Amino acid sequence: MRRSPRHFSALALLGLLTAVPASAASATPSTGTTPIATPAPDAPALTLSASDLAIAEIPAIGTASTTRFNNLFRPFRTEAAALSPDGQRLAYSLREGDNLYVITVKIDDPSRPLARILAGTTRTSTPFMEVHASEKTPARIRWMGWATADRLLIETNANLVTDLTNTSGGIFAVNADGSNPRTLVTPRDVSLAASLSRDTAPIPSSFSDSRIYTPDIDPVEARKAEANAFAATTYGLDNDLPTDLRSPRTPTFFDYAPGEPDWIIIRTSDPRHYGLYRVNIATGQFRYGPTENVSGDYATLINRQGVVGGVVPNSSRSAFPHTFQVAKASPLSLGRWLKLSALTSDTATDFTLSPDNFFGQRSFPIGFDENPHLLYYATNVGRDTYAIRGLDLKTGLPAGRTIESTAIDLATPGPDGLPAVNPLVFDRHTRSLAGIRYQASIRSAIWLRPDLQDIQASLEKILPGRSIDILEWDKSATRYLALVRGPTEPGSFYIVDRTARRALEFVRRSELPAASEPRFSRHFSIENPAGGQLTGFVVIPNAVRQKPIPTVVICADEPWQQAPAEFDGEINALAQMGFAVVQINPRGTWGFGTRHRSPSGAPFDEIQTADIVATIDALAKTLPLHRARVALMGRGRGGFLALRAAQLRPDRFRCVIGLDPTVNLSSWINYTRWTTSDSAPALARAFFSPRLIDANPLFKDDRPHKCPAFILAYRGNEGGSPTQMYLDARSLARAIENDGTPVQFKNLTFDYSRHMPEARSDTMRHIEDFLNLNIYTHDVQMGDAKITGTW
Repeated sequence: MRRSPRHFSALALLGLLTAVPASAASATPSTGTTPIATPAPDAPALTLSASDLAIAEIPAIGTASTTRFNNLFRPFRTEAAALSPDGQRLAYSLREGDNLYVITVKIDDPSRPLARILAGTTRTSTPFMEVHASEKTPARIRWMGWATADRLLIETNANLVTDLTNTSGGIFAVNADGSNPRTLVTPRDVSLAASLSRDTAPIPSSFSDSRIYTPDIDPVEARKAEANAFAATTYGLDNDLPTDLRSPRTPTFFDYAPGEPDWIIIRTSDPRHYGLYRVNIATGQFRYGPTENVSGDYATLINRQGVVGGVVPNSSRSAFPHTFQVAKASPLSLGRWLKLSALTSDTATDFTLSPDNFFGQRSFPIGFDENPHLLYYATNVGRDTYAIRGLDLKTGLPAGRTIESTAIDLATPGPDGLPAVNPLVFDRHTRSLAGIRYQASIRSAIWLRPDLQDIQASLEKILPGRSIDILEWDKSATRYLALVRGPTEPGSFYIVDRTARRALEFVRRSELPAASEPRFSRHFSIENPAGGQLTGFVVIPNAVRQKPIPTVVICADEPWQQAPAEFDGEINALAQMGFAVVQINPRGTWGFGTRHRSPSGAPFDEIQTADIVATIDALAKTLPLHRARVALMGRGRGGFLALRAAQLRPDRFRCVIGLDPTVNLSSWINYTRWTTSDSAPALARAFFSPRLIDANPLFKDDRPHKCPAFILAYRGNEGGSPTQMYLDARSLARAIENDGTPVQFKNLTFDYSRHMPEARSDTMRHIEDFLNLNIYTHDVQMGDAKITGTW
């Protein structure tokens, strides 16, 4: 049953419209290029009460239940919510067993639902052809929104089964009271063959003129292939089409059609083609837009009209430096791409990408304005942190607003050089830029509108330490929908009423049992003996087996990633085991400027190991943490760091866990180059340093492995050859065994790779057994070292 709504008192939010705390990020709307600045965040203090430290004790150690942690990895009971454009209704999802429903209510009368809509089931969502899966796929809502005050749209992961492939995704519409349900689009509706067969205009005019070609695509050859496909579908010869032309494609909601309230824009993609469509929300009528041919060696930046406005090479087969390019004229221009650096009047702005500048000073595009000739980009050229600026692509002159911070990066590049997450937030109703989202210790935002900035600051004041995203607002700017959560809190959806000056906790995303919740979690900022600040968060469990408390340090999947701001099942499972959990933002991490990200001196493994040790020592001065009982755990390149830190400082760490660890950096870079050709590993070479990559220290360092290790790795698809990463992990297990150190090896399952809850829970059960065996006693008697698992 849904938790009763909780109101904050009017007094708590009296400052909602005017007061902005000094410690909150502030922004004032400006014209031209006047900078909008946000101050450095205050360092959270670790102040503890007696009740904080009154921690219960867990009974004697025993083997954990195989389902003990299932609830931590299951999809949230409520994972989506949407506010109607008139601010009168809310829709939210509700998971009950294998079924996923959407509930619609009037916000002023939430106790009487308007409708209960079945959105999906495990049966409709489980891929039919994934023969190696044993767990069913839960139904998910990928997106949900109100097209009008009464018409709700829902995009799900419903699975379309054909004789050739599994393709998921579908969008349907329904009225607020549950009437007039209609499936708008399925993967079959937007297959390339289907779109061509419905295009009745002559091929030489609208058919070929609507095609957009990114670099490295030959327009002549592409048009020949499409003309053949058109002819085949026209005469019913679909089975003669190449697979990529006849296969269904996943449709995704892109935007509400400007000026047409009864129409929405959807996009779809396959490895080589993108399609753009308009769909009527009442009748399901289609309007077919341009189809784009995209080279697989390019990453694309989509503009607000839904077509590719910028590209950058994303292949290690392309010589560095990689150059960002943008469309010169209209979105439907053929082959007219220009280097972005050639368009700007600022010669110091560097729009190239290479291993030499990936972690250093450079500029990269992040998105387009409603005007496709206004490009927003992030730059740290001549400064320490990434600021956001605008560029007029017609004149090459600065345009729009500049948004900046002296302490925080306001954008983070992804592995392809484009933003990892688009920080730009647009107002649905005015189509104008409303603000940008960013992550420091928590997720927050800088808003260009005073009402949004005041609400952000007020919520952060009454809900400190949580990440707060204002998701949407009504047309009159009276009611706002916000998501509030943290690493140990699944969080809640809040309705903020600006007129009534109150915030309503409308529905919680998950109802975890009290025993699953940690005693507390805190963000921290401490002085680093090596210089600068170290930030992160610490979780103290609700019950422990030993005081002072043993600790598990989580190494981020990539050593430059920030500590998570979202709920993390593994962190909460470790706390439920009775361990304190620490994750830090060591030197080298994105988000805190170039000086923090690019420290000089020792290689990254030694730098981040030193930062982990310094953090534990500092936290142990104010928290009941056992400095001598510390375990390390990491995945991917974070697994490399965990294993390397244990090798470098066996005097400080009791044991180490590697989940699909990258144990040989050189092997990973070379293997990726010849399999996916992804440029990310090549770009990361400068971070790891060629010397460390060539040294292969986990195998060749003179220092032996002394910490007991648990290595878990996914072999790859059954029936195929094991991946190189898996073979390297097994080789390291043997090397640790040869050093005379206890080691365990476990094969991860296909369901684990699919993030299925039972597989994740079972893996954490094995990790708990390993930690219990190795962290609580000084003299560990494990018997003969062994490697388990099969090839």
